[in-house]
Amino acid sequence: MKLFKLCTIPGYTCKLELYAGKNHETVNITPTRVVMSLCDDILNLGHTVATDNWYTSIDLANELLNKDTHLVGTLRKNRRVLPKNVVDNKLKPGESIAMENERGICVLKWKDKPDVLMLSTKHSKGMATVLKRQNCSS
Repeated sequence: MKLFKLCTIPGYTCKLELYAGKNHETVNITPTRVVMSLCDDILNLGHTVATDNWYTSIDLANELLNKDTHLVGTLRKNRRVLPKNVVDNKLKPGESIAMENERGICVLKWKDKPDVLMLSTKHSKGMATVLKRQNCSS
Protein backbone atom coordinates (compact mmCIF):
# COMPACT_ATOMS: atom_id res chain seq x y z
CA MET A 1 0.00 0.00 0.00
CA LYS A 2 1.33 3.45 -0.91
CA LEU A 3 0.20 6.85 0.23
CA PHE A 4 0.82 9.93 -1.91
CA LYS A 5 0.35 13.41 -0.42
CA LEU A 6 0.21 16.98 -1.70
CA CYS A 7 1.25 19.38 1.07
CA THR A 8 1.49 23.15 1.48
CA ILE A 9 4.68 24.95 2.56
CA PRO A 10 3.89 24.83 6.31
CA GLY A 11 3.20 21.11 5.90
CA TYR A 12 -0.59 20.95 5.79
CA THR A 13 -1.94 18.06 3.72
CA CYS A 14 -4.12 19.27 0.82
CA LYS A 15 -4.81 15.99 -0.93
CA LEU A 16 -4.18 12.27 -0.34
CA GLU A 17 -4.23 9.37 -2.74
CA LEU A 18 -3.95 5.79 -1.59
CA TYR A 19 -2.64 3.09 -3.91
CA ALA A 20 -3.64 -0.37 -2.69
CA GLY A 21 -2.18 -2.53 -5.44
CA LYS A 22 -3.16 -4.11 -8.75
CA ASN A 23 -6.20 -5.95 -7.35
CA HIS A 24 -8.00 -2.68 -6.68
CA GLU A 25 -9.15 0.03 -9.04
CA THR A 26 -5.82 0.89 -10.59
CA VAL A 27 -4.50 4.09 -11.96
CA ASN A 28 -1.19 4.67 -13.62
CA ILE A 29 1.18 5.31 -10.67
CA THR A 30 4.24 6.42 -12.57
CA PRO A 31 5.85 9.38 -10.78
CA THR A 32 4.61 11.83 -13.43
CA ARG A 33 1.01 10.53 -13.24
CA VAL A 34 1.05 10.65 -9.41
CA VAL A 35 2.12 14.31 -9.38
CA MET A 36 -0.29 15.34 -12.13
CA SER A 37 -3.17 13.62 -10.34
CA LEU A 38 -2.35 15.14 -6.95
CA CYS A 39 -1.95 18.61 -8.47
CA ASP A 40 -5.09 18.54 -10.61
CA ASP A 41 -6.85 21.20 -8.50
CA ILE A 42 -3.88 23.61 -8.47
CA LEU A 43 -2.83 23.46 -12.12
CA ASN A 44 -3.11 26.55 -14.35
CA LEU A 45 -2.78 28.87 -11.34
CA GLY A 46 0.96 29.66 -11.56
CA HIS A 47 1.95 27.58 -8.52
CA THR A 48 5.33 25.89 -7.98
CA VAL A 49 5.52 22.20 -7.08
CA ALA A 50 8.55 20.89 -5.15
CA THR A 51 9.37 17.19 -5.48
CA ASP A 52 12.07 14.76 -4.44
CA ASN A 53 14.20 12.76 -6.87
CA TRP A 54 11.68 9.91 -7.27
CA TYR A 55 9.19 12.27 -8.96
CA THR A 56 11.35 14.90 -10.72
CA SER A 57 11.89 14.43 -14.46
CA ILE A 58 12.01 16.37 -17.72
CA ASP A 59 8.67 14.77 -18.70
CA LEU A 60 7.00 16.03 -15.51
CA ALA A 61 8.53 19.48 -16.01
CA ASN A 62 7.10 19.68 -19.53
CA GLU A 63 3.64 18.51 -18.44
CA LEU A 64 3.53 21.01 -15.57
CA LEU A 65 4.74 23.87 -17.81
CA ASN A 66 1.90 23.03 -20.20
CA LYS A 67 -0.41 23.69 -17.23
CA ASP A 68 1.23 26.99 -16.14
CA THR A 69 2.83 25.31 -13.11
CA HIS A 70 6.52 25.31 -12.16
CA LEU A 71 8.63 22.41 -10.88
CA VAL A 72 11.64 22.49 -8.56
CA GLY A 73 13.21 19.29 -7.30
CA THR A 74 16.22 17.10 -6.79
CA LEU A 75 16.96 14.79 -9.69
CA ARG A 76 18.33 11.28 -10.23
CA LYS A 77 21.24 11.20 -12.66
CA ASN A 78 19.80 8.22 -14.58
CA ARG A 79 16.63 10.05 -15.72
CA ARG A 80 16.01 10.14 -19.48
CA VAL A 81 17.06 13.06 -21.68
CA LEU A 82 19.25 14.88 -19.16
CA PRO A 83 22.18 16.90 -20.54
CA LYS A 84 25.17 14.54 -20.35
CA ASN A 85 27.72 17.33 -19.94
CA VAL A 86 25.93 18.44 -16.73
CA VAL A 87 25.34 14.96 -15.30
CA ASP A 88 28.80 13.54 -16.14
CA ASN A 89 30.88 16.63 -15.33
CA LYS A 90 33.41 16.09 -12.54
CA LEU A 91 33.23 19.11 -10.23
CA LYS A 92 35.48 20.37 -7.46
CA PRO A 93 33.94 21.42 -4.13
CA GLY A 94 31.93 24.63 -4.57
CA GLU A 95 31.78 24.37 -8.38
CA SER A 96 28.53 24.15 -10.32
CA ILE A 97 27.35 23.63 -13.87
CA ALA A 98 23.92 24.20 -15.44
CA MET A 99 22.11 24.02 -18.76
CA GLU A 100 18.74 25.45 -19.68
CA ASN A 101 16.60 24.48 -22.66
CA GLU A 102 14.34 26.67 -24.79
CA ARG A 103 11.34 26.06 -22.46
CA GLY A 104 13.26 27.27 -19.43
CA ILE A 105 13.88 23.84 -17.90
CA CYS A 106 17.17 24.22 -16.06
CA VAL A 107 19.21 21.19 -14.97
CA LEU A 108 22.02 22.04 -12.59
CA LYS A 109 24.62 20.23 -10.57
CA TRP A 110 26.89 21.43 -7.82
CA LYS A 111 29.53 19.76 -5.76
CA ASP A 112 28.72 19.40 -2.10
CA LYS A 113 29.87 16.36 -0.13
CA PRO A 114 27.98 14.30 -2.69
CA ASP A 115 27.08 15.84 -6.04
CA VAL A 116 23.64 17.47 -5.98
CA LEU A 117 21.58 17.39 -9.17
CA MET A 118 18.36 19.34 -9.50
CA LEU A 119 15.83 20.61 -12.01
CA SER A 120 13.94 23.89 -12.00
CA THR A 121 11.49 25.53 -14.37
CA LYS A 122 11.33 28.56 -12.08
CA HIS A 123 15.02 29.48 -11.93
CA SER A 124 17.56 30.24 -14.64
CA LYS A 125 21.07 28.88 -14.90
CA GLY A 126 22.61 32.09 -13.53
CA MET A 127 24.33 31.79 -10.14
CA ALA A 128 24.77 34.25 -7.30
CA THR A 129 27.25 34.19 -4.43
CA VAL A 130 25.58 34.09 -1.02
CA LEU A 131 27.51 35.02 2.08
CA LYS A 132 27.01 32.85 5.14
CA ARG A 133 25.17 34.75 7.87
CA GLN A 134 26.35 34.50 11.45
CA ASN A 135 23.78 34.04 14.21
CA CYS A 136 23.52 37.19 16.32
CA SER A 137 22.63 37.16 19.98
CA SER A 138 21.40 40.31 21.64
